[in-house]
Amino acid sequence: MRNIKILALAVSLSLVTSCKDAVQRPDLAPNNDSGNVDRGDSVDPSTENRVSPISGSSPIAAQPPGTSQAASTQPTAVQPVPYAPPTVTVDDKHFLVDYAAFPVNFEHLMWMSPVVRTSAGEGFNFKIGTASGNRTDMNNVSWPDSAYYQTITGSFSTVASWDMRVFILYNTVAAGDWKKSGWQHYQDMAEGSTCVDDTARGAIAIIDQYLATGDENSYKYARSLLNFLGYMVTNQGNVYNFAWLDASKHFTSNDIQKQDKHYLARFDTNKRWRYPDSRDAGNPQGDPDGLIIRPTSTSAISAPPYRSHPKYSIFMNDLRDAVGHDVATVYDVPLFDRITGEPSGLKTGVKTVISTSHQGYNAWSARNLWAFAKAFSLIQKRAAVTKTLSAEDTVLAKFIENHFNRMLHFALTQSNLGSLDVKQNSVMIAALSEYLRAIQTSKEFPAYTFQLPVDGGTPNTVDDRVNPDTINSVLSSMVSHLIASQYHSDDWRNGIYVDNANDGHWSAWGELEIYALSTYAQYRFEAGDKTAATTALASATLAADGFFNQAYHYKSSANEYAGSRDRITAVTNWNARYHNTPGYPQLEFGQSNITAGLWRLAQAYEVSGRTDAVTKRNEYLQNMLTVGSWYLGNNTAMTPMYNGRKGSSPYEGNGAFLDAIDGHTDGTYSVNPSSGGEANAEGMRAMVLIQSAIKKYGLQSWLLIRK
Repeated sequence: MRNIKILALAVSLSLVTSCKDAVQRPDLAPNNDSGNVDRGDSVDPSTENRVSPISGSSPIAAQPPGTSQAASTQPTAVQPVPYAPPTVTVDDKHFLVDYAAFPVNFEHLMWMSPVVRTSAGEGFNFKIGTASGNRTDMNNVSWPDSAYYQTITGSFSTVASWDMRVFILYNTVAAGDWKKSGWQHYQDMAEGSTCVDDTARGAIAIIDQYLATGDENSYKYARSLLNFLGYMVTNQGNVYNFAWLDASKHFTSNDIQKQDKHYLARFDTNKRWRYPDSRDAGNPQGDPDGLIIRPTSTSAISAPPYRSHPKYSIFMNDLRDAVGHDVATVYDVPLFDRITGEPSGLKTGVKTVISTSHQGYNAWSARNLWAFAKAFSLIQKRAAVTKTLSAEDTVLAKFIENHFNRMLHFALTQSNLGSLDVKQNSVMIAALSEYLRAIQTSKEFPAYTFQLPVDGGTPNTVDDRVNPDTINSVLSSMVSHLIASQYHSDDWRNGIYVDNANDGHWSAWGELEIYALSTYAQYRFEAGDKTAATTALASATLAADGFFNQAYHYKSSANEYAGSRDRITAVTNWNARYHNTPGYPQLEFGQSNITAGLWRLAQAYEVSGRTDAVTKRNEYLQNMLTVGSWYLGNNTAMTPMYNGRKGSSPYEGNGAFLDAIDGHTDGTYSVNPSSGGEANAEGMRAMVLIQSAIKKYGLQSWLLIRK
């Protein structure tokens, strides 16, 4: 440690958190950890997201133009190309946004979700141990092995033959210009290379693509993502969030990124809201433990990572084990001379006090459950497309059922399910509603046919299928809790969902309440439970017509949709923070959630049996198109955030989604051109839903908007 060399980190970072929905605190046992960030403390709502670091001038372009993935393996676009513009007059006071000019393109997604296990066994494997590629039994949890998969699926060799893909956390601009050089993979050196949370988002998006198209490559792509998501589930149904890859293979932008080592002190001294770079913890000479220093008259210097980890390994950064014992890592952190920047010793006995990859029920657990719940519809669609499930399809169905069963059993043991915050509660409602629709009421396909017996095929009760009546009871309570969190007023706040009406904190990132309640309403309408459905629909409608319209202005056509660029990105102490407030960026997940919500609200009205069902359906589909126009350039930067339109430079039109738009005090805006996992998963899902709705309902694909 004493001979560690100081390496300059030539990367300037923007807002950085992590795959991030939850942290583990030392005073909470895992089964009491709600996975919430306390929005009443010093945590700024604008940091409840993860934006990729902004790149510097690295000469390495890790993404060759046009060769990120063979076309034969890419999912097929929903909309046809080439583009034929509409016959409409556009004067100098207006501009046209047209979804037909931005077809769904998976080239960038395929590049940023590399294969991390091949049929030859390279990468992650199913062995139990401590070597590269292994899963490790520790902290009173254990992992499935090949014998378990053989028992469950009847063919471990089939499972082992599937590719495994992940969503890389960050993708920064290479060589300072993405149009010329593309992007490069960038890992979080304190948390991981990839995570369940973003990969689950991606799986949901690709499953939606398959449901819309029945495309064979979409099916295989979704399967490869589900393979990783299942890999992160313990025998007990726990889900760990982060994993490490092979740094020398996937992360080549600089010498720090190439290492199979990581930081820990960044969590403990900066509470995960900062990354080792020129920003310190308030001390101009560096943070309290000297991880980042600023020698006299020089720029900041970054300490290199110092804790080794195996390649292709799960980051099991528990503070407490499965029975509540303190297992937090105690480690030594390098210290550096604050004048010279040279190594000066070690700070010993530093104890980990915060974690984002641990056992317990967390937001990433809920999102993983949602991905597997959605996968039941994947199998239904597969059966409809192929007429009968093949032996390999049946193995996948068993794989899906087994992982869903284990995760759901673990979720139902948690004492806090009835008091989750509005964001995590919404994810759970969406997951359970989509699962019950698939197995009971879905009108798109026949009811799901289970491939595993009720007992799951093993003596372990955690593998058993949960009775739908039990799920419905829990789901009903969750819905009631969410509806009770809706705020009612005579002003702009009417219909917002908040955890604490006295504090009045909200952020556009991750608000899925309209989607969740609309999915539940659709399920209950199809089940013939008009009372429960109508109650949920009324709440979702109030939100859509009230606060969310105030936040996104999608119903106002008086100024020809120019107002829809003015968006609330956060609310703090009941003060609205708009898109032009520095520190409150416009994010992909602040647009995709409401886009998906309005899409699902339209579906709920369609099956409601109301006399105005078609009118309301069409109204919310139009609102969806208005919100989604943000991706095409109807935003404050007047720049498309979806790189879906071909241009003259090599990377234009490869399907990348840019991370964020930042507002500045001088009234200008800048685009963060990085293109991370969350941004791409969420943006792609929004585009898939929009394009499929345009095709299904014959919607006009373009909007004429006043500048």
